[in-house]
Amino acid sequence: MIKSIVFDIGGVLADFHVTDFLAAKGFDGPMIKRILKASIMTPYWGQFERGELTEEEALAGFAGTDPEITEELARAFSSVEGMLTPRDWVIPLLKELKEAGYGVYYLSNYSRKAYNECGESLNFMPYMDGGIVSFRVGMTKPDPGMYEYFLKEYGLTAGECVFVDDTPENVDIARRLGFDGIVFENEGKLREELGRRMNRDPFREYIRESEPDRRDKGYAWHTAIGLQAVDGLQTSEYLLQTAVRNIEGEISFEETDALLQAYYEENPARNAEDRTEEADRVSARIAAILSEKAFSFTPNEYLSIHRKLFTGIYPHAGHIRDYNITKKEWVLNGATVLYGSASELKATLEYDFSEEKKYSYRNLTMEEIIRHLAVFISRLWQIHVFGEGNTRTTAVFFIKYVRTLGFDVTNETFAENAWYFRNSLVRANYNDLKNGIHETTEYLELFLRNLLLGEKHPLHNRTLHISGAWNEMKKPDIGQEKPDIEQKKPDIERMLRPKTADYVRRLQEAFPGQIIFGRTDVMRILGLKSSRASELIKTLADRGIIKPVSGHGKGKYRFA
Repeated sequence: MIKSIVFDIGGVLADFHVTDFLAAKGFDGPMIKRILKASIMTPYWGQFERGELTEEEALAGFAGTDPEITEELARAFSSVEGMLTPRDWVIPLLKELKEAGYGVYYLSNYSRKAYNECGESLNFMPYMDGGIVSFRVGMTKPDPGMYEYFLKEYGLTAGECVFVDDTPENVDIARRLGFDGIVFENEGKLREELGRRMNRDPFREYIRESEPDRRDKGYAWHTAIGLQAVDGLQTSEYLLQTAVRNIEGEISFEETDALLQAYYEENPARNAEDRTEEADRVSARIAAILSEKAFSFTPNEYLSIHRKLFTGIYPHAGHIRDYNITKKEWVLNGATVLYGSASELKATLEYDFSEEKKYSYRNLTMEEIIRHLAVFISRLWQIHVFGEGNTRTTAVFFIKYVRTLGFDVTNETFAENAWYFRNSLVRANYNDLKNGIHETTEYLELFLRNLLLGEKHPLHNRTLHISGAWNEMKKPDIGQEKPDIEQKKPDIERMLRPKTADYVRRLQEAFPGQIIFGRTDVMRILGLKSSRASELIKTLADRGIIKPVSGHGKGKYRFA
């Protein structure tokens, strides 16, 4: 069930018309294009929004991109007041959502300068329950770490949130993380899409039912729909209505498939990028397969599942691929896993199945069983027998296999963490030894412990990223941390002069735990000039009080 709505700011909660803003400053069309190309379209803009660059540093970067318009760039961004303007329908909508019992939050790429100078556009803030802006956390969308930081900060679950953004790429990442997602077009369309989602998730109630058939079907549908997140797909409202009829026993799975076929004949996709029909039809087929008791542990069964899921969707359904593939992975910073060679796929697949068939689980500890299953499923996935649909097929096959080993797996682990499952498979099959990166099943094992044993390990995609930049960002309760700070006072006072020690305590209160900060933050909190802030940072780093953080731009630190 949806409990919270999470909004982008610029382009959603506020108008963002940078072209009109620059035109109002007297620039003509060709000059506006040059200004945008030298600023918003460069990496410096993202660094500025993450708080990695000061205003002066950002302008220097813009000017370096197109030195001939240095003066124009300075005039364009001397003030950004008016770049964002309020929308009159936003506050009424937020009031309606809150009165209906929904939480409302913001998650936005926003520079400190815009935040300080575009206050009028933030007139909705008193009606929000909270939110994150990029310059305060050193991250920008579409980095998954920013979404997960937000969820952890407010104790929310992705599957209970709708994310609204005007940038499709940002919505795609949100969907992969388990959010429901809406690409914003206009107020009317947004209200229509939100209306469809109110009280939308019926499956949890069925999963909790004691009546076995309804419970099992509820689980099957919940998992089937959740698995579409591995490819960033989202199902329709029509599918949900049809799924409920199936769970209630009104229609069979065969009738469900026929209804979907007829529905999409009457309502074809608007464009080639719309994959809602694929998400709906594959979800229904996964639910049907998971509801079947029959299963045989053979390569043919694996191929059969792919054929059943993707017939009429992919021309290669049920066939072993005959070409080599690469796939850029976010979790690998754009690198790819080395997948099975097309010429060896059939032999490799048969070998893995024969080895698993011979394997005995007798007298193994549960930890050993989990580790072995992680190795088996990661190797099966890495062969990548299929050109498309490989992860969804592997997940369905694995669920049915572990049932034959006595595991129930009727919980929400797959439904809510499908992209984590895929990313953990990637990490289990990737080596970059020169950079100290080794293949590991540790993340996949956490997933399997939750799936098979009902444990509750946090599953955050950011922790899988090879840069290590997204490791757990704990923001402890300041009230709980104060005693520790007080205990450290004598050590700080012995190490530092009284005024410097006071600076440290003020910074600890402003940036507790693992919160990241830089020179501009120190200047703002302590009221110091640039040179003094740099000197203070160097002193604290030399004494081990703070430590540098990689992956967030130059000059970022956190308390040791």
